[in-house]
Amino acid sequence: MKNNRKPLILLSGDDDHKAYLLHASSNSTYDWSYNYDVIINMHGGTVGGISYKDVDGDGKIEIFVPAYSNNTVYMYTLES
Repeated sequence: MKNNRKPLILLSGDDDHKAYLLHASSNSTYDWSYNYDVIINMHGGTVGGISYKDVDGDGKIEIFVPAYSNNTVYMYTLES
C-alpha cells in the first residue's frame, strides 16, 4: 500500500530549550513547506536527541524527549 502523506519530523531545539513536531503545510507534491508545534518548552536547559517507537504495541507512536538539565525523559503519545 502506498502512503501519500508527507512525513512528520521531530526536531530538537537543543539549546533553545524546546522540542518540535513539524507537519506539512499542504498535500501538494510541489509544496514542501512545513508548520511546527512546540511539543515541550523547558524554559531553560538542554533538550537532547528525540526518539520514537510504539513501545506498548497499541499502534500509536510514543515520543521520548530527554531533558538533560532536569535528569528527565518526557514521553508523549502521538495521536493520529
